[in-house]
Amino acid sequence: MKRTALLGAVLGAGLAVTAALLIPAPAQALLCCVSGEVTSQYWAMAPTCAEAQTAYRALARPEANAVCGSSTSVCAFSIPPCEDNSASDPANPWKIDGTATFGCKEDCGGLPLCSTLNGTHCTNNGATKRCKEDDGTDGYCTCENNAWVHQ
Repeated sequence: MKRTALLGAVLGAGLAVTAALLIPAPAQALLCCVSGEVTSQYWAMAPTCAEAQTAYRALARPEANAVCGSSTSVCAFSIPPCEDNSASDPANPWKIDGTATFGCKEDCGGLPLCSTLNGTHCTNNGATKRCKEDDGTDGYCTCENNAWVHQ
């Protein structure tokens, strides 16, 4: 009896492992970094370049997060270089001043729906973005007055 119970347990465990290996995991979307976004102008000063970079990112990154919809959707975030500011402020000899550039991760396999994109925030006025119409045909939106406008 013990042998039968042990054999049943081993067989059950073997079936569970086999099922786990044979059932495919859900496919994850392939994401692309669509660059070309620009933040407003920010500046930060600090005693070290690393501290100035951290302070600048703390100012500019929330804007990029808002444009892309979340912090995990921001990609290729690039800030201006550190500049020598010691003549103006010896206590904070490092400064970063300017706009950051970044991109947003998007599904490479498909385009956003134009109706979903319409009216959402953008920062690169004059830029265009391809999108899908509700009927599946290609369309596009243009960034006007910091909002995507369906054309």
